[in-house]
Formats: sequence, structure tokens, C-alpha cells
Amino acid sequence: MIATLNLPWKEAIGPECQLYIADDLPLALLGGEDDAALGPRLEVAMTTLYASELFFDLLSGEGDYSPEDLDDHYAVMERRSEEARTLMHAWAQEASPALGSPLLSADRDTVRWDLPQLSVALRVTQEDKELPVEVQLILTPPADDRLGPTV
Repeated sequence: MIATLNLPWKEAIGPECQLYIADDLPLALLGGEDDAALGPRLEVAMTTLYASELFFDLLSGEGDYSPEDLDDHYAVMERRSEEARTLMHAWAQEASPALGSPLLSADRDTVRWDLPQLSVALRVTQEDKELPVEVQLILTPPADDRLGPTV
């Protein structure tokens, strides 16, 4: 049996993603920045659904930022993080009819669905202060807790 979950997130910058889940085939994720497959040997599939700008210019005092933004670059990064969280929660709400109610992490930066076939998560992350704030879609085996505890 193959189940197809269409996640037609309609935000202006949001992608359309499709999850293909089969009993005897790898799981495939189509859409976002990269296509990915989760098979017997691959334990995590991840794609970026949204990324803010890089912050190199902001941190060096350059770029298209107001003087206030250049004085307080952490406030700019926090605004981008809030924008990413807003997108993540909107996408989670749109995915809920297909995936059910998500679990929310204690820090509110991850929502997760534990399905029989796999775990699906949306996560807001920033790898380093110069790098963009991202919303990632992550697929892991069922009941995988690498994304942290939920409330």
C-alpha cells in the first residue's frame, strides 16, 4: 500500500511537498529545497522549507539594514526567528488534517507528528549567527526522539 500525503502549504514563499509512504519501499519527500528519501539505510531525511537571509553583512555593519538594526543585530535575528516560527506553526496547522495534531517541543521551535511509518517534524533552527534562520522538514524512523522532548 502506498499512502500519499500532500502538504500544499500556500504561504507565498512556502513549497508544496508530497510524502510518499509505502510498506516495502523507501519513503520519499518531494519539494522544498531538495528531494529526499528515507529508506532502510537512511535514518534521517531533511529539507529546508524556508531560509532567511545570511547575516554576514548585518554582523559586519553593512547591507540593507536600518541604523537601529545595525546597532542591535540580535534583534534582527530574533525577528527572523519569530517570522520562521510563525511560518512553521501555519504550516503545521495546514498539515494537521493529513497528519493529525502535532506535538510541540518545550522550546516551541519544533513540531512533530509520530506516525506509524515515520516521525515528521518541522523545526526552526540557526546553525551559527552568520547563517540564516531556517524552517526544516525532517523525516525520521517512527518514535525517533533525536529532535528532543515534546510537551
